[in-house]
Amino acid sequence: MTTKSLIQLAARGLALHKLRSTLSALGIVPLALLLPVFAQFGDLAESLIKRSGGVKDASRVIPGHGGFLDRLDSLLFTVPLVYYFLTWVIL
Repeated sequence: MTTKSLIQLAARGLALHKLRSTLSALGIVPLALLLPVFAQFGDLAESLIKRSGGVKDASRVIPGHGGFLDRLDSLLFTVPLVYYFLTWVIL
């Protein structure tokens, strides 16, 4: 291991330790309530994009399932939500 990777590993460990020490069951409730709502918004936004383009499937990678983007559409809004929740509320 290089020195850089050891420093990165230590920084991740400190961040994880801080997250575990500040995270409580009550503190996670707002995130648990918001995640399903934001996942639906991601699905609706992706469907709106596809419909405005007149496309049924976003790609042919996963035929019959609406394409690859349909498998990840809920992440469009949930990943930023979790990021900002962790940086502003938890950390």
